[in-house]
Amino acid sequence: MGFFHYHQNNSGGSFHEPAIDLIIEADSPGHADSLAEDEGAYFDGCAAGRDCDCCGDRWYRAGYTTKGDAVPTKYGSPIELDGSHVINNWSDRDQVPSYLIVYKDGTKKVLK
Repeated sequence: MGFFHYHQNNSGGSFHEPAIDLIIEADSPGHADSLAEDEGAYFDGCAAGRDCDCCGDRWYRAGYTTKGDAVPTKYGSPIELDGSHVINNWSDRDQVPSYLIVYKDGTKKVLK
C-alpha cells in the first residue's frame, strides 16, 4: 500500500476538477487508477477526443511505478499537509484546488 501521485496536464490551456495534483492511497497502481477515476481523473483523453492532441492527455496512469510512496508525495518530495507550501497561480486562475489527497479509508484532504 502507498500513495500514488497524478499531476494534471493543462491540456487545452486550463485545469479541471478535482485538483491539479491528485494523490491517492491504494494497494496497487491499478487500484489507485480506479480510485483516481472515481475522483474525476480519466485516462487516454486524446484518443477519446476529450483532450487536445497537441497538449497531450490530461491524466496518466500510475502504472509506471510498482509501489506508492510511504507518505503523500509530489515528485519525490513529501507534501506539507498544512498547505503552507502551496503557491499556485494556475490553481487560483482556474478555481481548482492545488491538491486533493484521498486516503484509503475514504478521508479526503483538499489543499488550495
